[in-house]
Amino acid sequence: MDFRQRVLSQSSAHDIVPSLDLHIDTKNYTVSLARSYKELYQALRLRHDIFSPIIDQDRLDIDQFDDDSDHLIVTDKKSGTVIGNYRMRHSQKHQTFYSETEFSMQDFLKIQDIKVELGRACVHPDFRSSFVIPLLWRGMTTYMRLLNARFLFGCSSVPLPAPIASLWQYLSQNDYVHNEYRAVPFHSYEQVAEGVVSLDMFPSLFLSYLKSGAKVLGPPAYDELFKCVDFLTLLDAEKLSHHRAKRFSIS
Repeated sequence: MDFRQRVLSQSSAHDIVPSLDLHIDTKNYTVSLARSYKELYQALRLRHDIFSPIIDQDRLDIDQFDDDSDHLIVTDKKSGTVIGNYRMRHSQKHQTFYSETEFSMQDFLKIQDIKVELGRACVHPDFRSSFVIPLLWRGMTTYMRLLNARFLFGCSSVPLPAPIASLWQYLSQNDYVHNEYRAVPFHSYEQVAEGVVSLDMFPSLFLSYLKSGAKVLGPPAYDELFKCVDFLTLLDAEKLSHHRAKRFSIS
């Protein structure tokens, strides 16, 4: 039975064994790593319904990285429904990363510190004004702490149309570009910078990374499938301020 069939079966006969034992319990929600195909089915369907550019016959967003990744999920206790998720990969287990499909990034990947890749961030529209996004951050930072990981990285997407050249110019001129590690996009997005850009013009999730101290590793890549551009974004836990480290539980 291949991965898609296992997910569709939602079978408890084939349990998922995540990299870590992570479980956070709150009054209304739980945060954990998916341990069953029923949970993973809900997460992949949520991803499909929110941002998949291709209508899958099974309403699942699946790619070659999902089978062996960890899937961080937030579950609504009342309904038992998965309402938020992140896909997680880390350098102690994985040798390849989704970001490598868009960027040449070997200078960064060859360093010895433990690295965690975030991807496919997704929150159900009915819960975006609640505590779900902070809970995903809490789960993500707990994951990093359990691994003793230093770096968090991944593609921060900006949907098109958008003033991409102006956003890149803003990042370059305001110390949001990493001065040590660089990545080169395989498919760049050509545009002339126009108009004035401010930090609050970045998508909310991308903005939250920047405000936490993240930097981009160079100009963005064009993602033709998802019709967006992706900035490879890096957060170094060692360089967070004390306030940020305490806020996101990285210590």
